[in-house]
Amino acid sequence: LWWALLMQLRVLFVGQPAHAVGNCCLAAPLLVAPLQGFTEVITPYVPLSHPSPIEESKSGSRYICGVTNAIFEMKTNCFDAIATFSNGTVNARHELRLRVSGRALRLIKNVLSAIERDGRGELWVREQFRQHTESVLIELQSERLAPAYKALTGFKSTPMFEEYIRSRGGATEDDAGRREGPVTYYKLLTAVTEISQRSKLLFNLDESLKAEDCSVADVEALIERGAVTLLTTADFVGSDSATVRKYSVAVLARLCVSMRAQIAVLSAKNVLSRVVEMLSDPMPQVSTQAANLLEKISSLFIGALAIANGNFTAKLTQVLLRPDNTNLLQRRHLASTLLQIYRFHPKVTRRKDVEESIVEQLRRECDRELQLLLLQLLDEWQVNLAVDEPLRELLHDLPGVEKGFLARQLEKLKVDDLEMRRDSTALFRDDLVSNRTLVIPLVLAGSVDCLASNERLDVPLKLRDLKRHSLTALALLAD
Repeated sequence: LWWALLMQLRVLFVGQPAHAVGNCCLAAPLLVAPLQGFTEVITPYVPLSHPSPIEESKSGSRYICGVTNAIFEMKTNCFDAIATFSNGTVNARHELRLRVSGRALRLIKNVLSAIERDGRGELWVREQFRQHTESVLIELQSERLAPAYKALTGFKSTPMFEEYIRSRGGATEDDAGRREGPVTYYKLLTAVTEISQRSKLLFNLDESLKAEDCSVADVEALIERGAVTLLTTADFVGSDSATVRKYSVAVLARLCVSMRAQIAVLSAKNVLSRVVEMLSDPMPQVSTQAANLLEKISSLFIGALAIANGNFTAKLTQVLLRPDNTNLLQRRHLASTLLQIYRFHPKVTRRKDVEESIVEQLRRECDRELQLLLLQLLDEWQVNLAVDEPLRELLHDLPGVEKGFLARQLEKLKVDDLEMRRDSTALFRDDLVSNRTLVIPLVLAGSVDCLASNERLDVPLKLRDLKRHSLTALALLAD
């Protein structure tokens, strides 16, 4: 897939359910981040009744399409690479001679191993591919492309590559070493002991890691130079200066986009307990950054396990539910951290009244993002929850579920003209594929009854698609 996307080929995903196929189409370009320019060629779901995006494509054109009907697998002249759910394989046309070997093979073995062994998540996988893609693009720009990647030579003359170079300001690998960035500030930081200087350099280091031109290579360079080891010492995360503590934890959180940094933080003696203690720091910005770091650490299976085994979940829960806690950002980070812990380790002990306390906070909370995290946490615990009017109102805040949207959708499924109803049902089904947040609101609004009623209709042969679209939509809702 990585090769096919970089070579701008016709990529077809075949499988079921429809929303999974659609998600693969939307996520595929992330394999070649930071490259842009795929949106206009993505069709997440191509129904058998409207196959033109696939069948009308010519050799040399490009698309990323998803289908659920296996008949498209037979149309070999209509795609260059095909990813098939049924056998879990990706195949390309033989004449392209694409092979995964050398550095690329080591990458994919490392990624698969980390997913299976350590429970690595999507964000980590994205970063690994981003780093790999950027290294290949830098080699391509400086004309030092490894022999295994010579098939990408032509990519250098494409508009996509030219846009990538423009977005980087034309910088080369050599230029990156000369700019004043994270590594420069870190070198200065290791040489100072005065608190005010240390605070200023930590601030600069944090800002440089937030900058648009900061790359994964910068993060890895800091880790290689021992940044995690330095910042987890008592002089930094344990400093008497609130500013030093705040930016030390902030920088650690930014470094923890890397698996190496997360493991280094977990390996440092007493650091996890010190960070948990910082949740009660009198300086709100310090406690917020501590919660942010814990959220990053918990994205790793062993990180979530370390927090659980250290009996820190009780402290996280206590701070989250403390009645006088008005630190919204900290509470968001804590709710997200607990959610990740219980997803990895559902049997972690929780205090007796926690479900009732979470429900109570959910009812009185005004922040949408925090409410949604609390809802997911309750769902993870399989807590029964009555869907009353306030909760229905919350669902309207989800993307694509603005006021009046649900009523309009149901009206279209009931329109008297059966041909219009058939077409509306097809669009309804496509919306479910592209936006899974619609499912619960639509179910609560009564869409199941509408679709089931349409599926039971006795209609002429030319309108049989109404029954088929209704059944497909019901399957998506059930899935």
